[in-house]
Amino acid sequence: MDKQTEVYKIASGLLHGIGRKKLEILIDKTNSLSSIFESSFSDLEKITGIPIKISKSLKRDNALMLANLNYAFNASHKIRSLFFMDDNYPYQLKECKDAPIQLNLLGNLSLESRKTVAVVGTRKCDPNSRYIVDEIISQLSGHEIVVVRGLASGIDTHVHQSCLDHKVETLAVLGHGLQMIYPYQNRLLAKEIIQAGGGLLSESHCTQTPYKYSFPQRNRIIAGLAD
Repeated sequence: MDKQTEVYKIASGLLHGIGRKKLEILIDKTNSLSSIFESSFSDLEKITGIPIKISKSLKRDNALMLANLNYAFNASHKIRSLFFMDDNYPYQLKECKDAPIQLNLLGNLSLESRKTVAVVGTRKCDPNSRYIVDEIISQLSGHEIVVVRGLASGIDTHVHQSCLDHKVETLAVLGHGLQMIYPYQNRLLAKEIIQAGGGLLSESHCTQTPYKYSFPQRNRIIAGLAD
């Protein structure tokens, strides 16, 4: 796929005030994703009926600037961009109304037609909780199942580590961009996940740092992915 099309797909997820449903309507009315970015504001108003003031509020230029940076980062780190209308986008998330428009996936893990399980727990956990996690994960070994969690402290960390120990593929969904790992102490764990055939997934721009609401937003992706 050509670079410009990929940039437009990334940029569509960075438009201000646009969710998946609104974007679908715009694409349907303009007949192409590129028209949303290439058409003049007056032409968009004629085609879609959206007032020029509203079109300007989408902040297309800023979205394209960030998308070009994200595209370059993805290309240099072999990160795949998953657009919600493409076949490689997780089928589970396609059923969610608030699913991300675009995702960034680092690693060779394939999410197409894969069954997924999410294991949820607290950041402050006791030995019994870790034992239960190991019991669950060990029973998934040998099956074509991906375990999804968020690479946070506590149970999240133990879930991913248990997956590595039992050779179960695992996906870490991050609440920030792929240019960093939070918490910092899980950087080695993230690297081991990639090396074992798992993946790191983020809807955020590559430079986005974690903030108060990014983790609840991340959690909807984990929930949406889980069968």
